[in-house]
Formats: sequence, structure tokens, C-alpha cells
Amino acid sequence: IPGKVVVSGASGHNGFNTVKMLMQLPEVTGLVALVHDSKNIDMVEARFRSYDESVSRHSHVHPIVTADPQAAEHAHVWINWKGMNLATLKRENPNLEKDAAQKGRHLRDMLIEPNLIIALQDAKMAIDFAPNCIYIQEGNPADVLTRSVHNYFRSKLQNYSGGKVISTGTLVEYYRWTKLFSHEFHEINLDRATGLYIGEHGEKAVPVKDRLILGG
Repeated sequence: IPGKVVVSGASGHNGFNTVKMLMQLPEVTGLVALVHDSKNIDMVEARFRSYDESVSRHSHVHPIVTADPQAAEHAHVWINWKGMNLATLKRENPNLEKDAAQKGRHLRDMLIEPNLIIALQDAKMAIDFAPNCIYIQEGNPADVLTRSVHNYFRSKLQNYSGGKVISTGTLVEYYRWTKLFSHEFHEINLDRATGLYIGEHGEKAVPVKDRLILGG
């Protein structure tokens, strides 16, 4: 990941940890941690200071924590971690499981409506301030959100390149899968594990078992 990177939703668990990892990459020349509310800035900055002091090796770049999207201007990479998870949705709607059953939908699919609104709002900010960026869409359901954001970019930008909106897809399932094997076979380093998942992130992800290779 080269150049200037923006992490939108940096006050959340996944967004914060993404920024922490990016701080250690020498290729990252600028790092913006976008938070939803300016009230979160002091809290997030304090967490980053604590992290900086706890690691033995110094980070290469310290993030700018801000609620102002203009700080993201001319970013090369934009990572969107903003969105609602199932725990939050269940708190807002105690009848969520019943509603999902009545509609014949997976629980994860109930996140589409609220997270699509959030994703498209974030995509608009990216287009306004960093229209040439590579946009990485996270959140659930990642595949549906990524397709929707891709279509939004294509409708708003004349010279849009189709490969600029991407996501991690089933990568999370793949890592969890190989980790299960590492608990059973301690002699195998996860760096020497390769495999394949197909489908969509979540309940629709399917492992292709004969493509799993451990340590050669």
C-alpha cells in the first residue's frame, strides 16, 4: 500500500487496528484516521499514543486523527470501515431474528439497508476529496456493499477504472480456516498454508477442501 492512506471509521475496533498496522509500513507516507464525530478525536489520539509507547520499534508515520474529510484530499488508498455490525443492529431492533425469519433472509443480510446508506455516504466523500484513490470497502455484507459502491463510482466518475473499488471478500474466512489447522498441526507455519474460499463473506462462504495445502 503506497503513498497516502485514509482509514474511515478509525474509532471502531477494525478501523483502529488497520491504522495500527499501516503505521508500521514504510511505504505509507501519509495516514489519515477519519472519525465520525469530533468528540472521538481525543480518545482515538490517546489510544494511538499509548500504542506508540508500547511497541519496541517506532512507527514510520503517525496518523492525523480528524473528523474533517478534507484532510483526506489526494489520498492514494481509502479504506472504509464505517458501518453497523449485528450486535448493534440487535440492540436497535430486539425483534431482528424474528424479522429476518419472516423475510426468509440470513441475519447478515439484514445489515444491507443501514450499511448501504453508510457506505454510499462514505463513497461520496472519497469521490469529493480523492477521486483517483483505490477504494477498499469493508463491513457487512462486504460483497453487496462493494458492488454497490463500484456502481456508484462508475456513475459519478467519467474516467473510472473498474478495478479501483475492491474488498477482502472471503479472505477472513480463509485465515480463520487455516488457523484451525495450525492449532491441530503445530509444526506447520501459517505462512506456508494456502487455500481457496469461494462465495460471499459470511454464511455463503464455501471452502474448497482439495485446494488446501499445508507446508507443501
